[in-house]
Amino acid sequence: MIAIIGILASILVPVVSNVRDSANTVECANDLRQMQMANMAYSQEHDGAYVPVEDLRGDEFTDTPGTGGKWFANKVYYAYLTPEELNRGSWPDEFFCPMSEADGNTSVARSYGYNVTGLNNGDTKLRQFRQVQVINPSKAIAFADALDWKIQQTGADLYSEAVSPTSKLSFAVAYRHKGEANAVFWDGHVERVGRDLLVGEDNSDRWLVMEASE
Repeated sequence: MIAIIGILASILVPVVSNVRDSANTVECANDLRQMQMANMAYSQEHDGAYVPVEDLRGDEFTDTPGTGGKWFANKVYYAYLTPEELNRGSWPDEFFCPMSEADGNTSVARSYGYNVTGLNNGDTKLRQFRQVQVINPSKAIAFADALDWKIQQTGADLYSEAVSPTSKLSFAVAYRHKGEANAVFWDGHVERVGRDLLVGEDNSDRWLVMEASE
């Protein structure tokens, strides 16, 4: 009898683990989809401008002073996601990837990042995309599993399973779902993507949101 119980346990434990991981992956994908839906709603109310990645023009231009105008501290964007009141850059617990072990962390940075490829430069204080600038909404990433609040192509191959799930890793995509990352694209659809689809110049179309300025 003990031997039978042991055999059943050896079969059931991996099955339960796989079911839990699958449920967490689906929850994460739903989070990302809702985040981009909120971003699209924001753009409809702001003349086609998506929520700024960050606004460094000064506190008088932001509705959450002291946060550097970061996207996750934008009260208007936040309100599309949850009726909870924004508390100086905190992030609602229900919008953390459950595989990131970031629940309760006030920073979304260890869970999801906003794609800033081509926009993260020191010359522009208002870093923001507009609908008319997104050259291929169905191919370019908007948000993805990450270890930083902003991601870009240079961080596509930095993630390691050995990295703590709550450690910051600049611009890094986090392949925490069995070697893949969830990503939502500018048109709102979600995909699971591996390194092979994000690393290398051949995959630049998944990163490049707008044409480089001349």
